Amino acid sequence: MFGLTNALSGLAKTPRSTQAVAVFCGMLIFFDDYANCLVIGTSMRHIFDAMCISREKLAFVVDATAAPIASLLPVSSWVGFEVGLIDEELQKLREIDGDNLPEGLQGTAFKIFIDSIPYRFYPWFLLFLQFALIFLKRDFGPMLIAERKTHVYKRTDGGDGAFAGAKRLATHNGPAPD
Repeated sequence: MFGLTNALSGLAKTPRSTQAVAVFCGMLIFFDDYANCLVIGTSMRHIFDAMCISREKLAFVVDATAAPIASLLPVSSWVGFEVGLIDEELQKLREIDGDNLPEGLQGTAFKIFIDSIPYRFYPWFLLFLQFALIFLKRDFGPMLIAERKTHVYKRTDGGDGAFAGAKRLATHNGPAPD
């Protein structure tokens, strides 16, 4: 993990570039959204802290990249589940109408999944929003408050969103003493 962090820290020179690096790295780990959150969140935490970016912003950047990428690319862990759901419904339609499917639903469940990718508006919008927020340097709502607190006080410990035991967890990989 520290090797990845060291490699990424060379690319992350400003708060804006740090966020962009996190998004691009999130796009590289597309096979599973949970693995994406674990790997990118852990490896980028120290870099975000050094750039005085709140942990709330890190959580948003990581999660808002992980789920959309995993749902758009046909080689992620979501695909098997989604294709299974589509196939179940196709089987129900075949039972009802005797192997005749409505026009537009011809082909396999995987083909229907692939055909649906351009119509997945939420993931496309969220990816666009990520880049817009990063390059326009805009925050709003609770994220704006968290970012301002972190910038005003020059917090390099993650700000209010930092887990109190995170420092101990990062250095100790065993059970906590009683």
